[in-house]
Amino acid sequence: MVFQDSDVAKWIEAASYLLGHDHIRDTFGKVAIQRGPFMYCLEETDNGAGLYRIQLPALADFEVNSGGGGTATRWRGGDSRG
Repeated sequence: MVFQDSDVAKWIEAASYLLGHDHIRDTFGKVAIQRGPFMYCLEETDNGAGLYRIQLPALADFEVNSGGGGTATRWRGGDSRG
């Protein structure tokens, strides 16, 4: 099967958390967000200093917006940087 420029792939899957292993110091307390085959991360380069103070609620309400050539996955609240 060969994809054409007009083909569109849609992921219906909900976003979910992947937790770092608690026995690995560099991943303890860290989380990644996965939606379908895509992994999302936050980096201070893109999001500013104090990123470590952002908190993700256990049951986050994710909102997915597609358009403009990209997809944005957002959640409500959790940024305590002030």
